[in-house]
Amino acid sequence: MKVIVQALSSLKYAAKKSKMLFTIENGATVRSLINLIREVDEKLFNAITVNEGQLNPGIIILINKVDIDLLQGIDTKLQDGDSVVFLSAVHGGDMLSY
Repeated sequence: MKVIVQALSSLKYAAKKSKMLFTIENGATVRSLINLIREVDEKLFNAITVNEGQLNPGIIILINKVDIDLLQGIDTKLQDGDSVVFLSAVHGGDMLSY
């Protein structure tokens, strides 16, 4: 199967490319995709994970525009042709000093 992976927001600077095509096995999950990313793009892997490969809590993953938190999380199974988007949650605050 093939899935399209995009790294958006600040992650596009960590990735070698902002859009990548991965060939994965039938029954592959988001977790196994992340492990495959480790093999081909260590910098992106390090940007989306912490502590030996656990998903960084500041990373949002969408499959076909749906947050994996609304599915089966990191164990969500992928289908042929899925679009997987990794983006970092942007947190901001008031930049004015009082």
